[in-house]
Amino acid sequence: TVTQYGFSIHLYADDTQIYFAFDVESSTLDLTNIQLCLGEVEKWMVLNFMKLNDDKTEFLDIGYYVSPIENLDLGESFGKIELSPSMHAKNLDFHFDHQLDRGEQINVISQICYLNLRDLRRIGSKLSFELKTQLVHSNILSVIDYCNASYGGLTQKN
Repeated sequence: TVTQYGFSIHLYADDTQIYFAFDVESSTLDLTNIQLCLGEVEKWMVLNFMKLNDDKTEFLDIGYYVSPIENLDLGESFGKIELSPSMHAKNLDFHFDHQLDRGEQINVISQICYLNLRDLRRIGSKLSFELKTQLVHSNILSVIDYCNASYGGLTQKN
């Protein structure tokens, strides 16, 4: 299992997330446990008639430091699995970036709200004021409200 390698795991309906920590001060990074763990996950999936979706398999290195894995060539390190560090990843429709500064999430939310407002503007002349208000609440404010607790402490830059 994943825990025998010292990793934590979160299971969702169709998603599995494996969490681990490593020493950023280390001059050499040992990828052996990661390789073995991913190999075990892949074997388990094959035995249970499932397939690891390489296109959706992401490796996110989180921290306010220069990543020790940023310059590693991980392409061959994990056998059949093509794995390289991502700058951001999506989890339950929330976009995390590698420094957790929420910049990617804010960009995505801004784009969604802009597109929704643009669509509402196209049809706005055909709608009553009450219906426009209701559509703004359901299509704009609900998007902003999702995970709003994570926006606490944002700086002026964000």
